[in-house]
Amino acid sequence: MGRGLPRRPVRHRRPPGLPQGRGASGPPARRVRRGVRRLAARVRAGSGRPDHRRLSARLRTTVARTVAWPVCPEGLTPAGEVVRLRPLVRGDWPAYLRLRRANLGHLTPGTADDPDAPGLGAVPPVRAAFHRMVRRARPEALSGAALHWGVEYRGELAGEMVLDDIRWGGHRSASAGYWVDSAVTGRGVGRTALRLALDHALGPVGLHRVEVAVAVDNATSLAMVGALGLREEGLRRAAVFIDGAWRDHRVFAVTAPEWGPSGVVREP
Repeated sequence: MGRGLPRRPVRHRRPPGLPQGRGASGPPARRVRRGVRRLAARVRAGSGRPDHRRLSARLRTTVARTVAWPVCPEGLTPAGEVVRLRPLVRGDWPAYLRLRRANLGHLTPGTADDPDAPGLGAVPPVRAAFHRMVRRARPEALSGAALHWGVEYRGELAGEMVLDDIRWGGHRSASAGYWVDSAVTGRGVGRTALRLALDHALGPVGLHRVEVAVAVDNATSLAMVGALGLREEGLRRAAVFIDGAWRDHRVFAVTAPEWGPSGVVREP
């Protein structure tokens, strides 16, 4: 099992230039939960009525809208340095482009590709694509579809952290993906960023399970999920097309009851 990291209270600060988030300034959580319960009761009572599907869709939307955004959790690496997750903004483009170019060789072996256009997976996006990604992040977060952060270390952009494939209803699950600048590898930046994302997903967001799929030859990422104590669930054969071939991935996961207050999986 992994050893707990030094922690300090998570603060949710809004990065400069971000608009006021609807989720962050919406109705109090108590009223939202009360509304969700009423909708759920109507769905259960009207399962045979024509509007059952409409009510079910409204319930899913209401549940998803309880996800506040923007949210900027921060914590400490083992060496006591601050790592912060924050939404990317348009002004990050120059730093983002520099990072992606500098890490092209580092990212290629671990970045999903398209078999119809091999070799483009790790190539930095054009400016328009980056701005589109930034623009979509807020509605995706507020709708409960995905949470997309930049990883900030020593006040500078140092990578990305994404919780996507979020499923509600009877699943309440997500997949985590990330990359960190190779120049800061070994300092606990990625590990701290993943811990912060798991804290948020399994806590305030209300997810039950988060999964991380790691390429079998990605030693750095395997060590990271091992340090946090995530449970290995098995091998996913030929799961993702990466660097010209279908690659096997080892699957790790953690559920909310397993996730301990120290930022690692609880001892059984």
